[in-house]
Amino acid sequence: YTMNQGTLEFIVNYLPNNSNILELGSGEGTGILSQYFSMISIEHDENFINRHESKWIHAPIVNEWYDTEVVRTSLKDLKYDLIIVDGPGGRAWQGKTKRIGFFDNIGLFNTNVPILIDDTDREDGKELVEKLSSKLSKAVQKINERSTILL
Repeated sequence: YTMNQGTLEFIVNYLPNNSNILELGSGEGTGILSQYFSMISIEHDENFINRHESKWIHAPIVNEWYDTEVVRTSLKDLKYDLIIVDGPGGRAWQGKTKRIGFFDNIGLFNTNVPILIDDTDREDGKELVEKLSSKLSKAVQKINERSTILL
């Protein structure tokens, strides 16, 4: 699913132009956001890589989440102003998505920036918001029925 139009508008209005966004999972929203921001995209599906303007990080799925070694080495020295968790998605493996892998690997990321979780209308999205807000002591703001940001 593509990111909700209201969520995209929120991001465009929230961040100054030319800010850096790190996204986990890419899609049509990447193309829209890349018109305003510098995108860094972690993506497991080679079919999505290079579809839009972004610094692409191909991180295959290992143990139901992105390859942590690829993520660790690729993010070294990269700066970003917002994290969007919208992946891994699709049917990269049998079973439901493991977005909770972001929480399990939180040490790989700079969490001193806002974190936007997409698909918080699903149970795994709700669980991720609850765990992150508790661990990071961040305020939770619901953007719309599908997206939540931790500030």
